[in-house]
Amino acid sequence: MAAKIRASLFAAETQQFVFTLQDNKPTDNTFYWEEENEFHYRGKMYDVISKKIVGEKLYITCINDSKEEELIDLYISITKKENNKPGNTSPTIQLILSLVFVSPETYVIPFFNISSHLPVSAYQFRLLNRSGDIFIPPPQV
Repeated sequence: MAAKIRASLFAAETQQFVFTLQDNKPTDNTFYWEEENEFHYRGKMYDVISKKIVGEKLYITCINDSKEEELIDLYISITKKENNKPGNTSPTIQLILSLVFVSPETYVIPFFNISSHLPVSAYQFRLLNRSGDIFIPPPQV
């Protein structure tokens, strides 16, 4: 996959950076890793095509990730506009939270009446039909 990417990119689309390393980390304060193959440098995001360390230098061949930057800038501008409105909860934040957290009302635990089907005692019946509150998110222990 990486070979296809390298072959399909024009030389004008790729950039090369050389960073001095100290304790295997770039010394430049404007550089930081976002993920294993993605980093920020001087306010821009880049996707790594290849990287190698020679001595105390890190050589990176990459492409500017302008599409992701545009999405992040759009998200920031939307949240700023929404947060400036008094008494308005941001729909963007509501959407993110709805994707992460699930309302307990969406889950209904069915009640089983198995006493008519199986010979069980009243104690066993209570154990089998026991339901409690579902804590979302789960409590931290």
